[in-house]
Amino acid sequence: MSITGILGAVFSLILIYYALSLIINAIMAVIKDILDLRANALNEILIDLFHQSMTHAHDTTLYQRFMQHELIVNLKPVRYWFLSHQPRDLKMPKIKYETFALALFDTLDSKELLAQNLINPLLEKADAETQGLLQSLLQPFETDEQFLDKAQQVLAKIPDHHTKTQLNKLVTFLQLPPEDQLHRVQMVVNTLPKGKTKNTLQALLKVGYDDVDSAHRRLQIWFNDSMARVSSLFAQRANAYVIIISFLITLFIGTDTILIVRSLWEQPARNQVVNEQLMPIVETFGNQMIQENADNLTSDQLVQEISQQLNNITLIIDQLQNIDDIPVTWNILHPLPFLVRANWPPNWLGWDGILAKIIGLIFTAVAISRGSSFWYDIIKYLNPNNYRTSK
Repeated sequence: MSITGILGAVFSLILIYYALSLIINAIMAVIKDILDLRANALNEILIDLFHQSMTHAHDTTLYQRFMQHELIVNLKPVRYWFLSHQPRDLKMPKIKYETFALALFDTLDSKELLAQNLINPLLEKADAETQGLLQSLLQPFETDEQFLDKAQQVLAKIPDHHTKTQLNKLVTFLQLPPEDQLHRVQMVVNTLPKGKTKNTLQALLKVGYDDVDSAHRRLQIWFNDSMARVSSLFAQRANAYVIIISFLITLFIGTDTILIVRSLWEQPARNQVVNEQLMPIVETFGNQMIQENADNLTSDQLVQEISQQLNNITLIIDQLQNIDDIPVTWNILHPLPFLVRANWPPNWLGWDGILAKIIGLIFTAVAISRGSSFWYDIIKYLNPNNYRTSK
């Protein structure tokens, strides 16, 4: 075979890899939306950021309070269970760093959280009468004034010095003016359980800074740095799914790289057939890849997305099956010729051997797991025509 023929065979093989990679992309787009891969990655990083050992089983953690904040709740996409009007409890796929700082700062500026952190440790060592007084401060109050009055009444009735010292912190918090928000937040942070979250927040909001905007910026930087971990975790899980799906699709379709190379080597004219069938796919789909930062999808949008991706898969498989004389898919009549009785015992070596089939399928799976973007860039480099860089 001439150099031109070899290059043509390589180009044809790359076109086949590209087409199969598009199928992987379509399946991954559906899996990513259904399984909420990015939302789960973000949630795990948030849990790690707010890692907090609860002193008491009934305590509400900082993570739980943060997730219940209105700014965060409103970020969750609205979807419903299949054939139902019951909404699903979904996690948000992304949070802007400004929103994170505002929600966290507001969550920390909480008299309820401060009361929980101060009072619950005191209940274990208090007598029955003191426990009753302390528990009365854990009840919800309509206004800060009512809470302050109740705290001062309880403070006057408790004789224990340590308990009084702790309750004085609560009274001081309630007496601080609204414009002293940073001081209130620092007081709450100092009462958090020991751990990396408390240490980090104390460093970010340490005494000496009296500018709320500056504190917000430091929280934004902290969260922004953590988002690199979200992207890394999302990419790791997506890549794991891509590898698994690549092998399953290869087995399902039966694209054997060694068999295709053999066919193109024996009849170089078949390269033109591959080009005619698959170049339209390149022009149609272009440089499609899995989008990590897709917008939130509603239930209807998710159904449309799945339908579109299934149509894409059907179109690509039809094009592959229309490639005449090239064994791109399984031979329906004899998918595994070495298992035919006439060929028994099977030949492990040779072009039609079991080992060659296994290696050919593995090579295909590994190749298509590289992604359509990878093969599209090579197609642009090798093909003299200019194609769009994106769809």
